Amino acid sequence: MISDSKLLASAAWDAQSLNELKAKAGEDPAANIRPVARQVEGMFVQMMLKSMRDALPKDGLFSSEHTRLYTSMYDQQIAQQMTAGKGLGLAEMMVKQMTPEQPLPEESTPAAPMKFPLETVVRYQNQALSQLVQKAVPRNYDDSLPGDSKAFLAQLSLPAQLASQQSGVPHHLILAQAA
Repeated sequence: MISDSKLLASAAWDAQSLNELKAKAGEDPAANIRPVARQVEGMFVQMMLKSMRDALPKDGLFSSEHTRLYTSMYDQQIAQQMTAGKGLGLAEMMVKQMTPEQPLPEESTPAAPMKFPLETVVRYQNQALSQLVQKAVPRNYDDSLPGDSKAFLAQLSLPAQLASQQSGVPHHLILAQAA
């Protein structure tokens, strides 16, 4: 396993240290999860800083190839220092997610999925399908409504005429809308 001092000295941007880490991780992946996660965290921080620099205006008195090279190297150094020690916690979270806490006993995992009786599966599918169809099909409101149209007109004609006088809309249009 690569020591932390060597990891911090080479950082994530040295191709030789990355190749060395790749070779060691190929030999023993479980033992090298932490150094790989630290490298990924370092590259992540460097990319984050680079994106933040790219958001700044590039035109200006102090903008040249030399200053861009300097800020790039400075960002690498900042990323290296930010990820030293505990870092941002990203590497620890990756290690935590990639290492199983307790391996499952082999006998507790079924080899094949459980089988349900065919009747249960068909009944469940039919119930689900009928519920979907009932929701999708609009309800039929063609049934005649109780009441008489003459009684409706007699009841609303006076209020419709009052509304017509106040609004200027003909009363028969108001009644038609109310119907």
